[in-house]
Amino acid sequence: MFTMLHFFMIICFIPLICSSAPLLHTVTCKQGTKTQCLKASFVPGHNLPARGIDIVTMKSAGNILFNTQQYMKNNTCKLCQDSQDKDKWWKLPRALEQWNMQSSCRRTMVSKVLQSPVLVAKEVASRVQNDWTNDLNLTCTELQGNVAMAGAQSKMVQFAFEKLHLDKYTFLSHKFECEYYSFQMSRHWNLSPHFLKALVQLPNYYNSRSNVQYQQLIASYGTHYITDATMGGQLQEVTALRTCEVALSDSTMQLVKDCREAEIMAAVVGPNNTMLSQICVPSTRKYIYVGNFHQGFNERFREVAGGNAMFDLHNHLSGENKWLKSTEKDPALLNYSLMPIHTLINSRSPKRESLRIALSEYIKKRSLKIECPCSGNTYPSQREDCSCSCSPSKYTNSDCCPTRKGLAKLIIEIRSATGLNGDYFSSTDSYVNFYFNGYEKETETIFDNDDPMWNETLDFGMVELGPLKKYTIEVWDEDITTDNDLLLTCKGILKAGNNKMSCQYSDMQLVYTLYTTCAPYLGGEYCDEYIPSSP
Repeated sequence: MFTMLHFFMIICFIPLICSSAPLLHTVTCKQGTKTQCLKASFVPGHNLPARGIDIVTMKSAGNILFNTQQYMKNNTCKLCQDSQDKDKWWKLPRALEQWNMQSSCRRTMVSKVLQSPVLVAKEVASRVQNDWTNDLNLTCTELQGNVAMAGAQSKMVQFAFEKLHLDKYTFLSHKFECEYYSFQMSRHWNLSPHFLKALVQLPNYYNSRSNVQYQQLIASYGTHYITDATMGGQLQEVTALRTCEVALSDSTMQLVKDCREAEIMAAVVGPNNTMLSQICVPSTRKYIYVGNFHQGFNERFREVAGGNAMFDLHNHLSGENKWLKSTEKDPALLNYSLMPIHTLINSRSPKRESLRIALSEYIKKRSLKIECPCSGNTYPSQREDCSCSCSPSKYTNSDCCPTRKGLAKLIIEIRSATGLNGDYFSSTDSYVNFYFNGYEKETETIFDNDDPMWNETLDFGMVELGPLKKYTIEVWDEDITTDNDLLLTCKGILKAGNNKMSCQYSDMQLVYTLYTTCAPYLGGEYCDEYIPSSP
């Protein structure tokens, strides 16, 4: 029998599930002749650092910052040998240095459970390897808790943010990378003529009159430039899971995350039959009744960078995906270090400080802010993720989800009875008993009245409904000297809603109302259906 211990052991030993690190060759480089330089091709991805990065969208800007086409100096250039094909030499732009390539694709997979769009933004921004806020006067408090700046306007974060108003969501992040190359920007870079012209035309000072020109510059060239980077192929996706739906399926976020990870790895590097067949496939059948986790949890946003993105992620019959090989010739940026573009301006120019202020305002204005009120019996999570928690109980877990289907709050209002006939020589001394699922409650006794009016509420708190679970309601005549007499009894099945009922026998009748309210995120006749609920 497979246990969760076996499950995590398998996860740890899936090939490449965490990292596969081929040797990073120290590339052999030499000075090439003019003829050799003209003949050689540029290193793969040589144009990627030419454009700036917009830190709030995490996308390359439209216009070019650096000239990465220059490679000749004194009729010579730097040529670097291909580590796999010794007969092939690449030419290096003067703007780049420390160029290296892996002997083969270095594969990594990072999977996380994220509680809010703010954490999704931070995960999207995790590709930045240094402090991107350098010299921008963005205080630490503005970057914590319920505020995110880097990645705040990325498509992935917008996808997550849109879910906030629909239901209670948890997000799974999966990022697979295939790294081939790395580089640094050299000291010999030249700014592009277009960027230089834009800087010349920029007013010296940033104010209400020059605001538009500064913002247009940032929109065109980005907020930051790259100082070093790795390149290759990347698949990144965020899956939105309805938190309480997963809890009610008896599954866990960890299981869904790990099995989705196994599916991705099977698609891009070949299946691991033990993992998929013995753990994940039975789980999909038990919990979500479909073929795989991709189909069962399909609220997803995916981005593919590098290579040929037109591939079937879920067709792994051919083994290693052809996409991996295509990223070697056509890489994308993976991880990088950044500097704000105002640092490209001479420190003696007033435009440097003006652009710094404009950059700070641009980023703050586009930050992601989420209010984090916790209502009712919930309280703010100790995590910095703008989520609310509950004290776990028999009926509620720490995510404030019901622990199982069928849960409902039950209140019975005993209204009145008529025509009671409990005593021959006097009027009836009556009370009502209500039984459900091993619990019982009773009303006070109303003495000497054949038509009593209780208008009394019996609060059973949380109960568990079901089509086979019946309640019993009884009217008794209380006797002091002899046993109490059962006058009237009825049975019924509890159903969700407010239901006015009557129990009748001969001329006797009891009127009562059942108030059965499904627990949050539950609905249907027996509160056994998942119902989305806006937080």
